[in-house]
Amino acid sequence: MNHPKNVRAALFGATGYSGLELMQLIKNHPFIEITHATSRKAAGSCLSEVFPTLERRRLCAPDAVDLASIDLAFLCLPHGGDPGCSMEEAARLRAAGVAVVDLSGDYRLKDLNAYMRWYGCAHRYPELVDSAVYGLSEWNRAAVAEAALVANPGCYPTCTALSLWPLFGDDLMRSGSLVINAMSGVSGAGRGAKVANLYVEVNESAKAYNPGQKHRHLPEIRQTLTAMAGHSLDQEVVFTPHLIPVNRGILTTTYVPLKQGVTFQQCHARYRDHYDAAPFVHVLNDGEQVCLRHAVGSNHVVISLHQADDHGLIVCAAMDNLIKGAAGQALQNANIMLGFAETEGLL
Repeated sequence: MNHPKNVRAALFGATGYSGLELMQLIKNHPFIEITHATSRKAAGSCLSEVFPTLERRRLCAPDAVDLASIDLAFLCLPHGGDPGCSMEEAARLRAAGVAVVDLSGDYRLKDLNAYMRWYGCAHRYPELVDSAVYGLSEWNRAAVAEAALVANPGCYPTCTALSLWPLFGDDLMRSGSLVINAMSGVSGAGRGAKVANLYVEVNESAKAYNPGQKHRHLPEIRQTLTAMAGHSLDQEVVFTPHLIPVNRGILTTTYVPLKQGVTFQQCHARYRDHYDAAPFVHVLNDGEQVCLRHAVGSNHVVISLHQADDHGLIVCAAMDNLIKGAAGQALQNANIMLGFAETEGLL
């Protein structure tokens, strides 16, 4: 979907964390302009009235956007079946011929029964689910370049999949369990007021949440790893997310069972070769340990590898949940869709 270098874009849901992050990123983009920024609750007010340090841009209601005047839409909206959700807005925009990058979970899962189970409602647009391209930028770049509707991945699936992708395809892993322990900053829960996310509840504490294979990113992780493998997984995915008292960032630690004879050096070399040309994925030297500070505030994923035992590997990865896990990857996908350098506006 190559486009002239003056792209008019609308941002639906401008006052959430992802929307605000995306608006700030696009201010640095030379070829994309946000011509409409929407908010259902704050329509008619200026963005600076909601966030005093930001620009005096007038927010409008979603149905006030002139769809004929825009080329692209970013959806930073809730998932689900309620009015104004991403499911409905994406369908309306695609019917008008507008290209869409959707940051919600509404178009990620290809199995509609799985969507019903994990998101709690029936999907009303199965034909759009079929046509939506999963926007894990590094892995699905060629498909994203031809897409009109991109389902931007979730934050945990992005970090997990990119940290494991090099291990697929070369028969390195044995059957067993991929044990994924993941930690996220509080912004991952969004701006909605929740008692569990109050400062005094979160500060100087940490907890697992939705343990026992209950987090809705689990089917997305399984779907993505299965697609990377090219066949049914030989490994069970055990995923446990944790809330930690930081504003932003994701850190995943995954135990990977390796086949007899596969060495740490072989795995490390494979990661280095695999991501050699990837501008936003970095593999640390042997002996170095990734931390959140390496990635927060950027669109980068940073990976470190560690030998677990004679038959296992520990893969650690860090990224910013609001940038590479949401707004930054959305802009990276838009760049690929429009034929721009994928780094445009993100360095």
